[in-house]
Order: sequence, then structure tokens, then C-alpha cells
Amino acid sequence: MLDLAAHIEALIKDTSLLEEIHFDRRADVLEDLDAMPLEGSLWQKADTLRARLERIDECLFEKLRNGIRNGTYELRDLVDTYVHPRETGTGYDNLDLFVNRLLSYRPLPEQTMTLEPDMVYFQKTPARIVFDMVGKINLASEDVFIDLGSGNGQVVLLVHLLTGVHARGIEYDPTLCAYAQDMADSLRLPGVSFDNADVREADLSQGTVFFMFTPFTGNLLHNVLERLKGESRHRSIRVITYGPCTAKVPGGPGTGKVPVGNWLTPLHPISTDAYTPAFFQSL
Repeated sequence: MLDLAAHIEALIKDTSLLEEIHFDRRADVLEDLDAMPLEGSLWQKADTLRARLERIDECLFEKLRNGIRNGTYELRDLVDTYVHPRETGTGYDNLDLFVNRLLSYRPLPEQTMTLEPDMVYFQKTPARIVFDMVGKINLASEDVFIDLGSGNGQVVLLVHLLTGVHARGIEYDPTLCAYAQDMADSLRLPGVSFDNADVREADLSQGTVFFMFTPFTGNLLHNVLERLKGESRHRSIRVITYGPCTAKVPGGPGTGKVPVGNWLTPLHPISTDAYTPAFFQSL
């Protein structure tokens, strides 16, 4: 059995945790501290340690955000320096913690709009999925990336920071949309924009790459796919899906596809795992 008192003392004496480069280790320690059944003086020692580690991270991320604002830092270099994310698996990891702290200087607000039928409550896309997606989609400078149902804006911000392309989010909830735009403005990212709109009515005419993390189901998903099909008549587009909506995309795996016609083809073999990004090209 772990000797909690000895373990806490060892952590307090571990000065490497105070070096800003060791974000990964601090994240693991903070998670462990939250899970420990501590009481009395031991809890006080752990709480003091927690405050020290969190203060180091606060200073680190303020420095990194300033570096992004003035163009000193590249996101991929920062991730390579500070984080060792999992290669596979589902759920979130330290890369998500790093990205959340880097992009957001204030907590995520609650959604204020009542969702209409077939709308899905916002859930963050794991950051490693976005990194994987960017590595496979080969975005060019003339591309315009649009996240349909962009939530807190993290996917849009990451795509822009990783590629430099103009990236746009369309979000139904005004509070989430305003939050996302505030994050972009705070980092001084003019190539990022967010529109508070219903995707069924939003302007999609500039988009060349569209992303969906199952923001819709049923008839609403059908209507959005019909809109994308219409856009594909005017120019070549790509569609990236993540989550259960992949099975409903024409060209996706399985049965029960939305009957909008054969207008998409997979760019890569489609995994039977819904939580693997799927990439499609218009015909």
C-alpha cells in the first residue's frame, strides 16, 4: 500500500516539478493529488504543493500565450516541447490539458440555448484527433476550414494554429460562440472567425473543408449533408467526420446511410470505429 505521507513528502522535495518544462509530470501529479484520500495536515501539505504547481503553470501559459500573440511560438513546437500525448485510445489526455490551458484564459460557460430536435449537446473533440486530422488532410493556403457545430472553438483554433489556413466555426449557441471568438481575439488570430448561426441557414460558400463531430442526427444531419452536397456542385470540397455521424455519410461504413446520393468518396479506408476520423472527397 502506498505510504501517502512519504509520497507527499517526496513530491514536495522533487524540485524538478518546479521546472516549467515538466508540464507533463505536473499534470500527472495534480491528477494524483486530486484522487488521494487526504485529511488534516497531509491535506494541507498537498494543497500547498498543488497551489505551487498550478502557479508555475499559470506563469508558463501566460508566457506561451504572449508568444502566440506576437508570433514567437509555433503550436506544434510547444506541444513537442511540453507534452507527450498518447498515440492511440479514446478519451482525453495531457495534450488536452495543455491545449485547454493554452487556448483558454477563462472557464467554459454553460450553454444557454435550448437544443432543437436532432441537435447534439457539445462535446470537445480530443486534441490528438485534431492533430491526427491535420496530419492527414493536407490543407493548402487557399483552403477554408469550417467546423459545423464548433462549440468552444477549439478545433477551429487548433487547425488555424497548426496550418495557418483561414478557419471558421459555425455555432448555434450564442454563449459558446462568443466564448470562442473571445479566445481567438485574445490570441490575436485574424484568420479565425466564428458565426452564431443555424448551419441550415449559414453561409457555407467559402468552405473547402468541413468538419463534423456528430453535432446533428436524424433529419437535421440529412439536411446538412444535403447542403454540403449542394456546395459540392460548385467546387470540390472535403468532409471530415468524427463519431457516430460517420456511418450516416454516403460513402461511410455500415448501413442506414442518409439517402442523399453518391456524391462523396472516402480518401482513406473508413474504420469501423466511429471514433476514428473519416475523410471524404466530393465527386
